[in-house]
Amino acid sequence: MPGRAGTLHRGRALCTAVLFLAAWTHDSSATPAPEARSGLLLLAESHARFGDRYQFETVAWSYAITNSGAAPVRITQAIALDGTGAVSVLPERIAPGESARIEVSQPLAAHLGAVAFRYAILTDEPGTPRSRFTLSGFVQSAYDPERPRLDFGILDRTHGGKAQATLASREVERLRIEGVEGAPAFLQVSWIDPSGESDAPVQLAATLKPEAPQGLLTGTLHLRTNVPHQPLVPVQFVAQVFADVVPQENPLPLGAIRIGETGTKRVRLVSRSGRAFRIAGVSDSAGPASPLAVTVRTCDGAPAPSTCQELELRLAPLATGPISGTIEVQIAGESDRLPLRYNALAIRPDAVIHQIEVPPASPPPEKLP
Repeated sequence: MPGRAGTLHRGRALCTAVLFLAAWTHDSSATPAPEARSGLLLLAESHARFGDRYQFETVAWSYAITNSGAAPVRITQAIALDGTGAVSVLPERIAPGESARIEVSQPLAAHLGAVAFRYAILTDEPGTPRSRFTLSGFVQSAYDPERPRLDFGILDRTHGGKAQATLASREVERLRIEGVEGAPAFLQVSWIDPSGESDAPVQLAATLKPEAPQGLLTGTLHLRTNVPHQPLVPVQFVAQVFADVVPQENPLPLGAIRIGETGTKRVRLVSRSGRAFRIAGVSDSAGPASPLAVTVRTCDGAPAPSTCQELELRLAPLATGPISGTIEVQIAGESDRLPLRYNALAIRPDAVIHQIEVPPASPPPEKLP
């Protein structure tokens, strides 16, 4: 049947042509990616990526920008939008058909993992006075653990406390600590150099002195080492320091609160020694304009003083966004105030809150005989 065969061949050829056309139009390698255009200025690379780097390195990157118009364009300002880098453009006046170089110097500081930094240049070009570009990459640590931490737990202010940690590095045969930077006056750090095996970790020991302030203490100190690629390692410290009166928890999360509603949180303050105490007053770091109200009562409803006092926090947010602050509790007869941090997230009245149900972990399988 020649007619049918001819129809089949024509149909197959048409299908082949359609498939070829579809493949050609969707092949990203068929045509090169266009340059990033911002008005008459063309950025040859608007999204640059550097390779793996270590903490506290500084990345230098150069971008080419070309004036494709018929009039000169002047760069009026170059900005690191994250506020941590330096950006310069030479020459600042770009003639038609000419190019300039945008030089970026970006300190990586203590960042870890995938990072991205944003920049912009402002010009006198009508209609499109701003061009944006980015620099991204991966930041790694030369140490193990990547985020060393000194956790003191809950301490009695009159006695202070101690914390320990270990630190190792595969970048040197034997790790040495050469100094400490940025440690507060109430924190003393010492270490024991490794002995025996060359890759043994350094033992860190920290002492929180009795004169440390009350409340939740968090911060970061830096150790200087003999690692050439990363001679500084950040070490976080955290401690809860209290005198005789201790809060049930700190910080105090009030969770997500819808605009027009009030979130509440209760926390108990208990005397370690079992003595009766009275709360003379509570103040908010935000001042009189704070949307937070605090009520004080004894835990058992009996008249104060008591060995247990309860604070009820009521927060009625006025605008969406994260909210955080500190209340200071004045214990009668004590000179120092007890600081307690609080936080919340104010959301729109119609915001949808998604909850994820996490099933309990299954029991481990029984061992076979």
